Amino acid sequence: MRVDAAELGRALGVVGAWLDGDGAEPARDELARAVRLSLRALAKGAPGATVEVRVPPFAAVQCVAGPRHTRGTPPNTIETDPRTWLQLATGRLTWPHALAEGRAVASGQRADLSPYLPLPAERRWRTMEDMTLSGLRRGMEEFDRRMRAVRAQQWHNPTPCTEWDVRALVNHLVTEQLWAPLLLEGATVEDIGDRFDGDQLGEDPVAAWASAAASAREAFAAPGALRRSVELSYGRRPAQGYCQEMTMDLTVHAWDLARGIEADERLDPALVSDVLAFIEPQVEQLAGSGLFAPPVSVSHDADPQTRLLALVGRRP
Repeated sequence: MRVDAAELGRALGVVGAWLDGDGAEPARDELARAVRLSLRALAKGAPGATVEVRVPPFAAVQCVAGPRHTRGTPPNTIETDPRTWLQLATGRLTWPHALAEGRAVASGQRADLSPYLPLPAERRWRTMEDMTLSGLRRGMEEFDRRMRAVRAQQWHNPTPCTEWDVRALVNHLVTEQLWAPLLLEGATVEDIGDRFDGDQLGEDPVAAWASAAASAREAFAAPGALRRSVELSYGRRPAQGYCQEMTMDLTVHAWDLARGIEADERLDPALVSDVLAFIEPQVEQLAGSGLFAPPVSVSHDADPQTRLLALVGRRP
């Protein structure tokens, strides 16, 4: 049974917002297409005829290796509604939760889809999602470590960001984290306006940073969040790319902060490698954005951290 991965991906993408609770129910033909293609992918990934999976009113397939029954329906059956099935197929819902919540009905000893869900293509997406969230977490940890090392007399030290002292740099990162949950919920730049202009640190910068970072991390980790799109100042952007941009900013500014307070400037090598791989293909675009200083030249055999910093105008 042939399944075109790109075709399946497009069909699931159309219904994604609805599965996340962020969009209207798709048209009947769109829903039917997503259900039929995903059931076909299940049957390909779990070939056999021991279990029949029914998703009325659109389709049913037989799958899972085991005893073959030639008369009528196999004794192992599963039935669920289209939304539940698609949430299972894409990893938004787990098989145990679907059973516990009564959203799927299973009969027979072999009526268990947990080894086959989410579908293989969706498992690959989950891996990408996990990697993106892991990068964000590590970027936050790098910044957090330097931020908590700032001594009282260092808040007005200069940093490599010539317009910002240490306090202004930290305030910039706190503000970025405060924007993230609202943008991921669908707010536009115009909607947020000047809500976060000015000082966001108050009398306890550490607490302000910790609270903002926790909220941003939670927003990015919410089910389906990285599959959304966000409206940024330069246009619409996939949320996964937005998360990677946030990670880049955290990583570079962690180094800026370290230099500003004369702390350890060595960054997590794995994080540096990931951010460098993200930046290098878009060097020209980055240079024209005005987000960072122009790139500086370094030797061809420079280490990854030196190359990364040079691309954003830093001289280690």
